[in-house]
Amino acid sequence: MGLIAKIKQFLPPSSRSFHGMYQEMVESNWIVKDTGLKLYEMDAHFNDRLDELERRLDAHDAHMKLLAWATYRKEGESYDEAHQRFFHELPVATGSVRLLQLGCTQLLHEFDELCKQHDLTYWLAYGTLVGALRHEGFVPWDDDVDLGMMRADIERLQEALAGSERLRLTEVYDAYVRCRQLRIRYRDEANPCFLDIFVFDYTPSCDRELFDRHQGLRNTMVKEMATSEALAFWNGDDACVDACRSDARPIGETFARYAAQAQDEGCCLGDGEDAQGIIWSLDNMDDELGLGQRIMPVDAYFPVHRVPFEGLMLPVPAKAELLAQVEYGDIFELPNDIHSHFRHVTDDELESLA
Repeated sequence: MGLIAKIKQFLPPSSRSFHGMYQEMVESNWIVKDTGLKLYEMDAHFNDRLDELERRLDAHDAHMKLLAWATYRKEGESYDEAHQRFFHELPVATGSVRLLQLGCTQLLHEFDELCKQHDLTYWLAYGTLVGALRHEGFVPWDDDVDLGMMRADIERLQEALAGSERLRLTEVYDAYVRCRQLRIRYRDEANPCFLDIFVFDYTPSCDRELFDRHQGLRNTMVKEMATSEALAFWNGDDACVDACRSDARPIGETFARYAAQAQDEGCCLGDGEDAQGIIWSLDNMDDELGLGQRIMPVDAYFPVHRVPFEGLMLPVPAKAELLAQVEYGDIFELPNDIHSHFRHVTDDELESLA
């Protein structure tokens, strides 16, 4: 029994004032309910209209692309050939972006020579891989280089760079994405060019259960990093910490401890002898991306082969097209990031290349 009904049972039936108050409350309650119902209906109707508008815009976008490609395609040319010709014929970047690209190309050439000398395997990855497959060079609006290496080769790379007079490996711990940011740079600190290196590990299988355990370790590591008193400084304003700093040691030790745990628990292997798969390491793994984008069979990567890139011949994975498609979808679709790509180097930093 409601509160109003309980009160009402103790009052005379002829109490007009109470009946009037009760009726006003009932009517007011219905007004609130009715208004809420109408607002709910309006919201549902509005969402339906938005969904319909989105479907119409998607259809219009698809129609315009079909029309554009049909107009662009030459007689006797397939649509795939037209797509490839379109991207291959796009003009290269100009100004400061091109200056940085050329500087990174020289750095990439020197890094490639170093890897050849020391029998180190690496490959073009992510946006740089797309550039190689689609443009035979940089994506015109891209200004950085992404590379992949196996963990064991990165350890050997550190030894090789110790004797290099021109190149060095920097390591920064980034609290925003909980990663080890590894970059090849010139020893000349005024030169802003760099190459990003992403760490990969061998795995005994490519199944879902292994991936989930590996990702679970990553999640546990991230949680520990976020709550550790020893890393409180890293979780504040000091979010990007150079590994050379004395107080950065606990961060590096945490990454190393979880990498070792991944091997102890059978998620990763130290070498590729019995490996069935290759996974993006705990050092860099993006938790929001799924199984297909972060673990692949060994033969998707090895053996690497070389393709043209800015006048050089550089290594890409064995199934480069497949990896690019898994990561980005159809790389020959018109892209959405032409004007939104993040700039990695400021104009002031580029003055040293001018």
